[in-house]
Amino acid sequence: MKKIALVFFPILLFIACQKRHSIESSLDTGWSSSFYYQDNAKIDTLTHARLGYMTYPISRGDKIVFYCNVETGVKDNASDNEYGLSVTFQADANITNFTYKDEELAAHLSHYASGGAWSGTFPQLIYKGTISGRRLSDSSWRVYVDVQLAQRDDIIEITEVKQTGICKPVYW
Repeated sequence: MKKIALVFFPILLFIACQKRHSIESSLDTGWSSSFYYQDNAKIDTLTHARLGYMTYPISRGDKIVFYCNVETGVKDNASDNEYGLSVTFQADANITNFTYKDEELAAHLSHYASGGAWSGTFPQLIYKGTISGRRLSDSSWRVYVDVQLAQRDDIIEITEVKQTGICKPVYW
């Protein structure tokens, strides 16, 4: 049951009624982000061939899994229009800093899913941009996410995510 919740949590976040969003950390946007990481975890790949998509459930493993959740709040000129997305990726467990660029992002199963009140997207791998981080202490990381995202379908189009934050641990 935990695996199902971890797979579909990012999908069920929020939806936007407008297209072409750039999510960038800024004091005047009113958007918020939260960062978490999970030790002794890994991202699995699950193919749903009949349905035509893949999911990336989290399970116990030998890596660190990072989560960046962004909530944009309410958009102008739309009703019931809250929206959000989640960027998730993994890193080797024994590192103290990392930088993944472009093709390295997919190798670390970096992916995103967006959603909102009425619908969302299935997780999509990220192929362009940079994600980096460094360990600050035994219980925190500073992570930078600056990635370009692809359009999954006509529900919503997201162009980029630029966020930075302190990651706190999540425990099994």
